[in-house]
Amino acid sequence: MVLIPNVSLVGPLAILGGYLSGPISGFLIGFLGMFISDMFIGAGPWTPITSFFMGISGLLSGLFLRKISDKTILFVSSLLFTLFYDAMTSIIIMSMFGLPPLLSLVNLFFPIFIGFIPYPMGPIHEFSTAFLFVSIVKVLDSYPFIRWFRYE
Repeated sequence: MVLIPNVSLVGPLAILGGYLSGPISGFLIGFLGMFISDMFIGAGPWTPITSFFMGISGLLSGLFLRKISDKTILFVSSLLFTLFYDAMTSIIIMSMFGLPPLLSLVNLFFPIFIGFIPYPMGPIHEFSTAFLFVSIVKVLDSYPFIRWFRYE
């Protein structure tokens, strides 16, 4: 999904991994998914930071979402986990370039221009991750055997 700016499949899969398999699986899926993804699209000093915090998003979903089936709560929770990921990675990575934390957070939500179109990077990432996660959960809910594999 590199062709669509700031839409990632690693986030929904990390959160889904935690939701279905528990916090350890969620962390490993998030960490390794982001690490391997960065190896293909361009690794740098941000790779350990983004990998760690994507792992934390998967871990949090395994801790807090495993007994929840309400799609609205799942959507909001995954949106918040992704917001946490975006905020932490923005603050830490931008501080490496000398940007203060508050300005890093403002830049996360201030629209940048791709071509001549204003594009808010943070909100696109949060909503696309939450939407993809809940969409996958809805599809999986139609298969009764998935409940056998759920972490309890």
